Amino acid sequence: SGRKIVASIQYENIVLLGPNCGIGDLDAIAELNHLCNEVGVDAIETGASIGVAMEAGVVPFGDAEGAKDLVRQIGQGTYLGRILGSGVVTTGRVLGVRRIPAVKGQAIPGYDPRALKGNGVTYVTSPMGADHTAGNAFETARTLDPIGKEGQVEISRRLQIRAAILDTMGLCLFTRPPFVKRPELFAQLLNGRYGWGVAYEDVQKMGIDVLETEREFNRRAGVSETFFDIPEFMREEPLPPRNSVFDLSLEEMEQIWNVTLPPNVF
Repeated sequence: SGRKIVASIQYENIVLLGPNCGIGDLDAIAELNHLCNEVGVDAIETGASIGVAMEAGVVPFGDAEGAKDLVRQIGQGTYLGRILGSGVVTTGRVLGVRRIPAVKGQAIPGYDPRALKGNGVTYVTSPMGADHTAGNAFETARTLDPIGKEGQVEISRRLQIRAAILDTMGLCLFTRPPFVKRPELFAQLLNGRYGWGVAYEDVQKMGIDVLETEREFNRRAGVSETFFDIPEFMREEPLPPRNSVFDLSLEEMEQIWNVTLPPNVF
């Protein structure tokens, strides 16, 4: 019809509000996105919560109108809306759903760790939990078998440090390509702005220090240092079409803190 529904639809929102809930109508997904914006809730977490509610039988999978009503109930503060608005973990626990897609209490975004195991390592080991922006291994899928185990811990470590550097510099993740080829640009930016004399090795150490500070914050806030594992069903249920499961052990992932990167690698 040409009617504007929402300013833009971010790909994570499309995944969680759409296929995750069995909804394929892009206009309906846009309307759900708009409702999330109006209510003021995160579309990733909300989409995951709605998906779990659908699994519990609250509304059927694929019911776009029912999904819209659930988002409206979050805004209205109904009993069900307050449950859904509390996130996917609370939703699953209250509704009695075993298959809860979350790590460290945060909904898993549009990258299933069974199909992209480097992201699974990031979800488990990063201070944020299931955060694809904390070290997204999607870009390594051409150089590293995404469903293989080899190299996933090392690449997650590298990407988590990279994300911490970009965040600290105030740069968008999408600006990373030139820095991958020329990581010394980070040092040049800092030196040019502040008159420092740092090298890229100093910038890399800054990223490592950020991650350690975040881990220390978690410890002081009472968040256990014990690793929060990938949901059990993702270790047990194969994901088509390659029928992979997430099979890196906690012991293997705990080695991430022993990974040392070359000083010139971004």
